[in-house]
Amino acid sequence: MKLKQTDIGLIPDDWEVIRFGDIAEFKNGINFSSDQKGEIGILTIDVLNMYGAGYAVKFDKLYRVDKKIDNSYLLNQGDLLFVRSSLKLEGVGWAALFPGNNEPATFCGFIIRARIAESAFNKIFLTYLFRVGSIRSKLISSSAKLGITNINQGNLGNIQIPKPPLLEQKKIAYILSKIQQAIQTQEQIIKTTQELKKALMQKLFTEGLNGEPQKQTEIGLIPESWEVVQLGRYARILNGYAFKSTAYVKKGIPLIRISNVSFGFLIDKDTKYLPNSYLTKYNDYSLREGDLILSLTRPITSGGMKYCFIEKKHLPTLMNQRVGRFKIIDNKLSKEFLYHLVFSKYFIGELQKLFGSSSQQPNVSPTQLESFLVPIPSNPEQVEIANSLTKLTLKYRSAEDSIILLKDLFNSALNKLMTGQIRVKDMEFEIEESLEKVPFTEEQNGAIPS
Repeated sequence: MKLKQTDIGLIPDDWEVIRFGDIAEFKNGINFSSDQKGEIGILTIDVLNMYGAGYAVKFDKLYRVDKKIDNSYLLNQGDLLFVRSSLKLEGVGWAALFPGNNEPATFCGFIIRARIAESAFNKIFLTYLFRVGSIRSKLISSSAKLGITNINQGNLGNIQIPKPPLLEQKKIAYILSKIQQAIQTQEQIIKTTQELKKALMQKLFTEGLNGEPQKQTEIGLIPESWEVVQLGRYARILNGYAFKSTAYVKKGIPLIRISNVSFGFLIDKDTKYLPNSYLTKYNDYSLREGDLILSLTRPITSGGMKYCFIEKKHLPTLMNQRVGRFKIIDNKLSKEFLYHLVFSKYFIGELQKLFGSSSQQPNVSPTQLESFLVPIPSNPEQVEIANSLTKLTLKYRSAEDSIILLKDLFNSALNKLMTGQIRVKDMEFEIEESLEKVPFTEEQNGAIPS
């Protein structure tokens, strides 16, 4: 493969380099007052609609603007939109495609519209092109920050971009869109499975598995054979240790802090390490495979419950203060059943009652958790319930793992395809009609308010 040196680096010999402003006409969106925004008027694309899962703008949560506007502000199918102003640096210059709409739509003043004048460019290809890391970096570096980060039409137009042959553009867009479709499929599996699990949990924790009559208790209806007890009868919640930050080292035993406890899993976020000798010295705070841990500070956020179990891959590790570990003290309680019980609507509701509408830091103590009344079936039924719920958990966890791999594949393919490191011009596959032009279907408009 022959390469040539250009202003944007090495590219294939049959590619060109052009200035984006030479093929696009730019226009900033409309400005309006807050009292003009609502349910009456013209549909308006907002910055929040720009960050969809695919290449197109999102159509959910669109608002209307009650203002008479010039036709020049109306969007056409295939218009490329850019975030002009963003509170976050990484948000500025983000590109998304307008795929069309079944009624007129416009765009807000925090967005720049680029109307592509040249037919030798595939619009979907261009959208992906402006998500390449090197081009994103140029857009961000050319922006100005004054309260919020802004980019102007001049800086956007001066960006140099590669121009592969049109057929190759379509093939690149096809490959990238297929990977994103696979990601969206896995995301739908997660959504559907989590909704199913939520409904099943509600049913199992109130009706059980055996179809027996229910009885009214302090916590609501439960099967007759179940008991209601304080959690502390079967389990203790042990707090972590207040390790001093002066003890942190570059390499050693990972320390799990509340920032590492996420919604059903651990995250490697600013991980701190302690000396290897601490594993023996503070053995009581050493975690084991299968341990259940909960953030005792702000345990519930908009994302869900900050609670998970420890896997073998996490070990060895130590537990910091304000991270609580559930310790089973009576084998009548199955650890697997407890894992799902803490995720139940009832248990989360009990936690929320503790915090109420207080604006203070929402902390929960081990004593408070141990005082919670919980429904307890027989051990065999606990195991069956846990197994049913675990199957669903494993299904969406598998989908989450697939998404990680697919996103890595997408990012790698995006960079290599857009720089010509991987050539697809000679690959034989049929381009779908939707990649020949910007797709638009009624289904895309399902979330648009009428």
